[in-house]
Amino acid sequence: SNRDAIGAVAELRTNRRTLIRSVHAGAGFLSQSSPRLHFALEPGERPDQLNITWPNGHTQTLAAIPARGTFRLIEDHTAFQPITASIHPRIAQP
Repeated sequence: SNRDAIGAVAELRTNRRTLIRSVHAGAGFLSQSSPRLHFALEPGERPDQLNITWPNGHTQTLAAIPARGTFRLIEDHTAFQPITASIHPRIAQP
């Protein structure tokens, strides 16, 4: 798939509902969309399964999903890579 996963669709199943998010390239003239997908869970809600359809059509299912934090996913890898600091080189590290 493409490096930025543009076109990927993520479906998070929780104990209460299903949330769907997708990665977009931009939404207007001279604009850029964030590649991050944000899933907000309600109190008492827990993630059960994450299904990702990558831009090349490959489908990946992940379990043991962390309920909190920011993570990077790489196609065909099963581990959630935690992001604990800024990944942009121009932004100062905490």
